Amino acid sequence: MTKHHINDPHHTEHSQFNRTERNKLIKKRKKRTRRIIIWSTIFILFAGLTYFLATFWSSVQNAASEITRTVKTENIRESSVQKTDPFTVLLVGLDKGGEYGYSDEPARADTLIVATVNPSTNEITLVSIPRDTLVPMQVPRTSDGYGLIDKINHSYAYGDIEGTINTVQNYLQVPIDEYVQIDINGLIKLVDSLGGVTVKSPITFQQEGYSFVEGEEIHLNGFSANLFARMRLLDPEGTAGREKRQRILIGALAKKLLSIDALINYQQILDTLSSNIRMSFTLDRLFQLKDVYSSVFNNMKQDHLTSAPIDINNGYYDLILDKEHLRISNLLRQKLNLPEITQDTLLSKGISTTSYKMQSYRLYNSNDYLDNEGNYLNTGLPYNSDESSTNESTSSESSTTQSE
Repeated sequence: MTKHHINDPHHTEHSQFNRTERNKLIKKRKKRTRRIIIWSTIFILFAGLTYFLATFWSSVQNAASEITRTVKTENIRESSVQKTDPFTVLLVGLDKGGEYGYSDEPARADTLIVATVNPSTNEITLVSIPRDTLVPMQVPRTSDGYGLIDKINHSYAYGDIEGTINTVQNYLQVPIDEYVQIDINGLIKLVDSLGGVTVKSPITFQQEGYSFVEGEEIHLNGFSANLFARMRLLDPEGTAGREKRQRILIGALAKKLLSIDALINYQQILDTLSSNIRMSFTLDRLFQLKDVYSSVFNNMKQDHLTSAPIDINNGYYDLILDKEHLRISNLLRQKLNLPEITQDTLLSKGISTTSYKMQSYRLYNSNDYLDNEGNYLNTGLPYNSDESSTNESTSSESSTTQSE
């Protein structure tokens, strides 16, 4: 039987209508599918971000609880520090930790830096204190409670961080509001967790296979950062040169901690901090610092106490003459908007060189003597602090390695 094709115009229109509707329906389904994919992606990202932030916040809180250690120290401020007031931080580096520090004897505070943070002038000032500075201890473990005169780095061995804080603020007549302490192993791990830091070396020297060139930038890992910060005997400026490099490293670390790299590696950094660092900052205070004081990290100034190297019972000490003592104390007090102190203050507090009950001081590796005012006994001429690095560099301390 022959099939007949009927040319029905209504049938054609109906077929076109169906195709148009199907196309519209397909487009709607595609749009709906795209919306579902987009919103699902947003939801997943939001859920992931929420989880990350929750994990991050939990990790930060846990690390903060491990790191924060409040201590009871003498309060020499007349009023408490307000949110935007200038304040001080004592940075303490201990000579122990891992294979690079001493482990069989009490720790000593071999790095002491007082930092003033002033939002009004938008600057940080870092002042180094030589570790062998002769000072009256403010620690309870001495036989008479207070009064022992010794190297300032021994204050930690005598009285832990409280003893060091009390000794430093009594000697400088500057309140210590906060502290941060880290050991050698902690420094190495912190630098490594940050992916290293970049510094510009102020001198040229070689140490354990690493070359540092004056004026050139070098990217440091934890090990080389430790070498950069601790080397002394190869530096023409001796201890002062080492302290300068330590301040340079601290500036580089501060900037790196505020960078995006620190956020990316936050877990490793927090693990390092919780294991090797102790500080008085609370978590709220740290966030407050970031909001109020973050810009000051771009404006760092540096200074240090210059000293005369002296010999007491065949031991090396740094003697800070009163003129230099007052210069640094008043520099720090000025940064804190505190009034100046005078020679009478040093005398009344028992922190003047004339308070140490010594008639004279023999210069290290020398037959020359200084009186209490810093003049040579044989000539009466004032001592020149520029001589200290020369005397120190030629010292023959048999137990000291080049990296110390």
